Formats: sequence, C-alpha cells, structure tokens
Amino acid sequence: MIAVSVYKQSNFSVSSKKIKDRVINTLVSNGVTSDFEVSVALLGSNRMVEIGRAYYGDSKEHPIFTFLENETNEHFIEPPDNVNRLGEIIISYPKAIEESKKENKLVEEVICDLVEHGSLHLLGIHH
Repeated sequence: MIAVSVYKQSNFSVSSKKIKDRVINTLVSNGVTSDFEVSVALLGSNRMVEIGRAYYGDSKEHPIFTFLENETNEHFIEPPDNVNRLGEIIISYPKAIEESKKENKLVEEVICDLVEHGSLHLLGIHH
C-alpha cells in the first residue's frame, strides 16, 4: 500500500484526495509495488523562500521541491515504525495560482501536475 499524507499550510482550495490519487497512480504506473509513504505539503510564498534559502542558497520562490527521505536526513536509519518513506513533495500554492493563469487551467489541475512531476523526481525520473 502506498500512503500519502497531505499538509496544507493554510485553507488552500484543493482536494487532498485528488493529490493522493495522483501520487499513487504515478508511482504504481512506474512500477512501485512496495509499501511506501509520501508526504505532500502545500505552502505559501514565505515558507517556500525559506526552504530555497536553506537547501539551495537562493531567495527565489521555487514552484516545487522534492526531497528523498535520505536527502533531508543526513543520518538516515531505518525508521522505528518500519514505514518506508520515499520522500516529500513541497508545492508553492501561490506559484500554482500564477501557473494556472498562464496555462488557463484550474489551480487544482496545476497542483496535481506538479505532484505528478514531484513523484517522478522521487523515483529518480527527471525531465
């Protein structure tokens, strides 16, 4: 079973179920058959800039970050609860709004596309 947790920094208008479904469908369609946990966070501009500063050394608001579990935990050990954590996808909600206007799409569609993109990155598939 693939478990997906969704955290929203604010009351962002997007379906957690659609996000979870997109992550699961992307992983399964790319051969993931083991039990894994993936976290997805929707954050505001300030928090995204803080993360960019901490991990990339810039002040740019990135639309998405993906972190494999062992990238953010330098002393990676097997989790005591035996849950295999694949990683985390972090999305800028304000950037998704900007992108939705450019592409004439719903914000939720853009977020789900970003979630799919991030899921592929967690699997080592890059553009």
